[in-house]
Amino acid sequence: MTHQKFDREARRSERANLLAVTQVLTELRFPDPQLLALLGGRQIMIDSPLIRDLVTENTQHTMHEGIRLVLVGRFDTVSDALVARIKSVRRKPELDALIQYAGMCPDLAAFEARLPVERPLPASTRKTPRRRKPSSDQ
Repeated sequence: MTHQKFDREARRSERANLLAVTQVLTELRFPDPQLLALLGGRQIMIDSPLIRDLVTENTQHTMHEGIRLVLVGRFDTVSDALVARIKSVRRKPELDALIQYAGMCPDLAAFEARLPVERPLPASTRKTPRRRKPSSDQ
């Protein structure tokens, strides 16, 4: 299946992800750059929402771990509760600022004070769970 076939037959919302997954599987089996070019090249993978999400999650995980390691290196120990609060931060600009501050904060209390305030999740407005309709084959 080529890039053009995806354009003709796949739904628009699925194309980028289908091409990216096809490229990954193709490269695992046939590491030939010409085959990848038939599927749209590297830019198709970069444009895939699936690949972008994976890269974002990996970046967040790496930055969370980097912050934790800097704090452990400076203060010997970091509580699980503090690690959980660090992991709640998702936006890259905030993570960039935290990793910088981890290297220069005077103590863990000062670092923790820089973390965004945890907001409780909103309570559900539904008071009772939905009932499932009985199936017609009963």
